[in-house]
Amino acid sequence: MSPSVFNGLLLNEIKESVKSYQVNTNYIFSSNSFNKESPALQNSKSFVVKSSAIHDQPIQPISETSVPSARNNKPEAFGKYKNSGLTESAAEELKLMLEAFMSKSKYFKESNVSLEELSNKLNTTRHNLSQVINEKYNMHFFDYINHLRVNEAVFIMLNDKANKFQISEIAYTVGYNNKTTFNNSFKKFLGKSPSAYRAELKEIRQ
Repeated sequence: MSPSVFNGLLLNEIKESVKSYQVNTNYIFSSNSFNKESPALQNSKSFVVKSSAIHDQPIQPISETSVPSARNNKPEAFGKYKNSGLTESAAEELKLMLEAFMSKSKYFKESNVSLEELSNKLNTTRHNLSQVINEKYNMHFFDYINHLRVNEAVFIMLNDKANKFQISEIAYTVGYNNKTTFNNSFKKFLGKSPSAYRAELKEIRQ
């Protein structure tokens, strides 16, 4: 099946189910809330993960308030959208379509993601998609992508109790081209390096 046919079928499926689409529980959380009672750690016990293929694990869609940067680092004003023709209902529908598409396709794992390509996959414009990401998540496009990547990395580490996967392997799996960029993104959202986060997980599990 060609990529264009696959994307068309996937988009049709999303459109049919978007009204009933429910955002899953978020597993990314701020560093100051990390403890034994953390919902992320408690819920990880019920995850089913294929030990032979970490790339088959599902992502956890994000919400507007799931990480500190989404609440506190709001991009400047977004006044450029004041004359936008995108209605609130259309913006909300596009948001749900975006989340469903990311959850099903894991597009964020591709190393060469772009706003142009993603908007084409969703049959919308760059302007509309950018507006939805800016206003619904208080993020710019690549912050949104990196948030999903870090969220996936957290999910992998929560399930990798034996520390089977190297940090660099996780970085490449979630879409980064190098470990340094992954470390920087991880610290931005969780306030600590992937190695430090994994060490805390190990200590809590003991």
